[in-house]
Amino acid sequence: MKKSLSILVALMLAIPFAAFAQGTLKIGTVDMQRAFKEYNKTKEAEAKINDAKNSARKEYDDRAEDYKKALDENQ
Repeated sequence: MKKSLSILVALMLAIPFAAFAQGTLKIGTVDMQRAFKEYNKTKEAEAKINDAKNSARKEYDDRAEDYKKALDENQ
């Protein structure tokens, strides 16, 4: 039991060293802002968002105008 446990511990310690000895560690970075800007569906999504925003703004303006007219009529 002790022997198998010591072998297991030795293997656990040896595996990271073996992986490190295979080569240098390479780290990559990703510019997410650039990736989203260049992604082809980003423009479609922005167009949908802008359409929804403009629609909501128009609806708000219409309701505000109706409200002002109702206030003027009641006075």
